[in-house]
Amino acid sequence: MKEIILYLFVAMLSVSCTDNISRKESKYMPYDSGDVLVFENPKNTLLDTIFISKIDRYVSDGPKIYFNESIKAYDKKGDYIIHLSAGYLKYPDSYLKIRGLSGRHCIKDLNKKTEISLSTRTMSFDDVILIEKESGGNSEIIKIYWSKSKGIVQFEKDNHTIWQLISLSSYK
Repeated sequence: MKEIILYLFVAMLSVSCTDNISRKESKYMPYDSGDVLVFENPKNTLLDTIFISKIDRYVSDGPKIYFNESIKAYDKKGDYIIHLSAGYLKYPDSYLKIRGLSGRHCIKDLNKKTEISLSTRTMSFDDVILIEKESGGNSEIIKIYWSKSKGIVQFEKDNHTIWQLISLSSYK
């Protein structure tokens, strides 16, 4: 009887999580190693730059209990900027995490969001969704405007300063 219960438990685990990130979900990682994102605060024209130093893709070669496929974009300091995961036992749905913004944002929920148009001083986007911090979460960033093709195009910090993407280039 214990063997049957153990077998059923393992079977449930194996179907509860998606092992790999689908092609559609992988579009939530629009960055490549060498990308440079320049943001401007329109009120005082201050600039902030993010250098994507590397992209790591991890695929578990063992039991998929704790980790499934994940892709992370790192800055020059070695801190992750974007984390796209196929989920795992505790969070079985694929999700997106963005440094500074609290929460794991399920891809299936992001796909349901209404796309809007957004223009910065130098660029326009027509595939933008709003991603907000989880309620009750402690977060430096409270809102991110995410282009499904380009990634972060605008973000608002907890002090209500707004930063807009003015340049996206690659230095491979």
